[in-house]
Amino acid sequence: MIYQTVGCIACHGLGGAGGEPNVNVPGGAIPALRELVSTYTSEELKRKIAHGSKPDKRDLAGPEPVAMPAWSAVLTDGEIDALVAYLRTLKPTNKENAF
Repeated sequence: MIYQTVGCIACHGLGGAGGEPNVNVPGGAIPALRELVSTYTSEELKRKIAHGSKPDKRDLAGPEPVAMPAWSAVLTDGEIDALVAYLRTLKPTNKENAF
């Protein structure tokens, strides 16, 4: 519910599928959370959500890419914990069965 209500879905897509365009980043898109979530501990995810995240620029002289805002001013610690718990349910795409 939090993922949809606060707007995570707008950039990270339904079920964390990602793919929304992002200017001047490697790959040109916002990452799929379901592919990344297992690479972070729950504490690391909580910090990223609370403090935001700024992606690396593909071209240092180019425009600023879309960054994830710090959600600690909007969400309570409990809501961030619930969001992390939700993200932990996302599973990577099964590349063998993908079309």
